[in-house]
Amino acid sequence: AFGVEAQLMTSRGCPYKCYFCCGGHTWQTLRFFSEAWVVKQMKAFANCGVTHLSIYDDVFALNKSRLRRIGDMMRAEGLHERMELYCNGKANAIDNEILDLLERMNVRRIFFGFESGNDAHLAKLKVGKVTVEMNKRAIDLCVGRGFKVFGNVIFGSPGETLSQMEDTISFIKWAKAHGVSRMLMSVMTPYPGTPVWLDGVKMGRVSETMNWDELMINAEQSGFRGFVVDPSINEEQFAAMV
Repeated sequence: AFGVEAQLMTSRGCPYKCYFCCGGHTWQTLRFFSEAWVVKQMKAFANCGVTHLSIYDDVFALNKSRLRRIGDMMRAEGLHERMELYCNGKANAIDNEILDLLERMNVRRIFFGFESGNDAHLAKLKVGKVTVEMNKRAIDLCVGRGFKVFGNVIFGSPGETLSQMEDTISFIKWAKAHGVSRMLMSVMTPYPGTPVWLDGVKMGRVSETMNWDELMINAEQSGFRGFVVDPSINEEQFAAMV
């Protein structure tokens, strides 16, 4: 929808330590801004004409008591009628109670890091916290409640096989058929401090003396270069897959 969008972070850190994600490794502890501060920022944005607010927290749609307090304060200020919210969700934690709380805030779009359509590989990426079935359940639950669902998948991790990538492509097709509005595809980018970076160093693909400009998150910009693609997969095979 047409409008003015802004971004806000209401917390720092993440309780999960995913294989690839720098957030949980950059901020060692999870810290929240106060609910009053959050709503004050929202009100300031609304007064500046912002109509769409993206909340960039890794874990916003997780803490139910905090969501309830923020929602109550937003409604007291009438902010739920002045702006739409977008936020990130966790497939293993989303349920109807959280969706009720998000709905009261006028959250209209939820983003999930689905990451893979293969359970064995997904267990590696999400350190055993999420399954493909959980991702599918989250999609059905959110779409069924009228939320727009965006998601992301990652190709080209150490040890990932072509067959596992094909499972992810099948998952993308399933997600589209079940109402997901947009699916982003990323090539694994190893950021310093993450487990995948350490694996990339062992593979001789990245180092602290490399040209940091080469670490691009956009697959098209990087020419689909896979820094940590399994050695058994050649460049032509990987390019054809992604």
